[in-house]
Amino acid sequence: MNTAQKVAKNTGVIFAGQLINMALNLIAMICLARYLGEVKFGMFSFVIVFINFFAIAANFGMKPIIVREISRDIARARRILGTTIIIKFLLSIVSILLAYIVANLLGYSQELIILIVILAFNIFTSAKLQTFRVVFESIFEANLSMEYPILLRMIDAVFLVGLIVLLTHFNCSLRTIALFYVLSTIPGFFLTISLSINYFKPHFR
Repeated sequence: MNTAQKVAKNTGVIFAGQLINMALNLIAMICLARYLGEVKFGMFSFVIVFINFFAIAANFGMKPIIVREISRDIARARRILGTTIIIKFLLSIVSILLAYIVANLLGYSQELIILIVILAFNIFTSAKLQTFRVVFESIFEANLSMEYPILLRMIDAVFLVGLIVLLTHFNCSLRTIALFYVLSTIPGFFLTISLSINYFKPHFR
């Protein structure tokens, strides 16, 4: 398969995958909204937006650099990837701590702060936020092999829909739903890391 064919395939996979993921996530949010009601779903949505704001701090535009360097110089790219993983990991921790500190300084309720702490771990595990997990996805993007991360994102979405249906059936609390919202990304998170390291091993020197 030549480069043009790879680009076309990659573009098609991304487009189709995003449509499917959007549909699955929409189903999940509709189920949540119907179950939680206006007030609790409003709290949940607010926390998601709040966390997204702090996730920006963990995203210093490193992904384009990694993609470019992998395409140019593999040996140098391995070192850059290793350094980026460490930096992103530390920035993700800082972002979570900042979210917690700011929430307390703003005088948010205990329930809201607990939800923020739980959902903040999406900064590590979720592909929806351009943070830690996306570093590993950049390896596949550089090699025009986006079918792997797209498939894993779809697995996230399927887990999310399944868990929400199950949790709402058993009348679980908002905290429990928030916890499983994060846990739904764990299989895809670890599979992304495992596949990417086997595909392109970073150097931490």
